[in-house]
Amino acid sequence: MKKTIALLLALLMCLTLFGCGGKDDKDNNDNEKFDPAEALIGKWTTEMDVEKIINLSQPDMGDNASQFMDVFKGITMKLNLEFKEDNKFVLSMDKDSAEQVSSQMTENLRKMLPGMLAAQFGIDESMLESVMASQGMSLDDMMDSMMKNMDMGEAFSENMEGAYRYEDGKLYLKADTDDEAGENEEVTMTVEISKKELKITDVKGNMEEGYDEEAIKSFLPLIFTK
Repeated sequence: MKKTIALLLALLMCLTLFGCGGKDDKDNNDNEKFDPAEALIGKWTTEMDVEKIINLSQPDMGDNASQFMDVFKGITMKLNLEFKEDNKFVLSMDKDSAEQVSSQMTENLRKMLPGMLAAQFGIDESMLESVMASQGMSLDDMMDSMMKNMDMGEAFSENMEGAYRYEDGKLYLKADTDDEAGENEEVTMTVEISKKELKITDVKGNMEEGYDEEAIKSFLPLIFTK
């Protein structure tokens, strides 16, 4: 489960980087010169459906793994993407959103756990509590242990940083790597920008090895607001 969350966050970071850009400003005053590269600077926000991301990242999950999909049902993640004047970007999960996602996942897992355990033990769900008690266990203790091992706070605190450049309606992004990883590929995005909205309409390239470009495109158009 912890590996699933880590994969989800990595993919979210990748997908969000594909959602930023610039074009002629539709909301701009005709008497004011609009510079899309200048308008790009600042913090932008988008929301993404967690269940859809998991389905795209792991399309061939077996029965044992697919049963966890309901943990992510109905959950959206809010992400912040900041473009700085020095041509650097920082991607992070919104703090309040992270707390809400953690709470929703915990609530969903608590609802699912009895049925999952009953199926594993091959018993009726009504008998689960007494069977677990006979083995010195309880649902609450098991749930607390699972959430502790998942270490949600650490996972949601991860950021992604890198460099960007804007040229003629195209935004180019390249994520930083650590010393042990190879160099990341530069991603090219076809984008539109106004003072209040960033819209990605096409993407070429993968941020990191293993991310499928066509799967990413299923999220398009992806819109950010300022």
